[in-house]
Amino acid sequence: MGFLDGLKKNLGFEKAEHKPTGRPSEAPQEAAEASTGETVQSPVPEPSVEAPVAPGPALPDAGASAANAGPVTEVVVEADDTLSGIALQFGVDLGALIAVNADTVPNPDHIYPGQVLRLP
Repeated sequence: MGFLDGLKKNLGFEKAEHKPTGRPSEAPQEAAEASTGETVQSPVPEPSVEAPVAPGPALPDAGASAANAGPVTEVVVEADDTLSGIALQFGVDLGALIAVNADTVPNPDHIYPGQVLRLP
């Protein structure tokens, strides 16, 4: 008898019919209980215990730094951006966006990646 055959016999797989219950952890335990009459507990991983970390300098919270930075005043144009899309994204009026950037964007239909736009 091989190792796996002995293991199957000890767990009761040869005698008990295996019926999936939707909870895979119960089937081997039920089969073992049926063959030996004893409750077999599945190995449960122990929770990991981490060593305490010494307090260091406080790092700024990413969400807090964005909130404390104030409103966005400039935007760098990326590929496939449009003035109307930028206005919609930042919740500003398209006409106001065009007017504020009239000196750097002579044609509102042509903006290029890398351009810096001011927001009204």
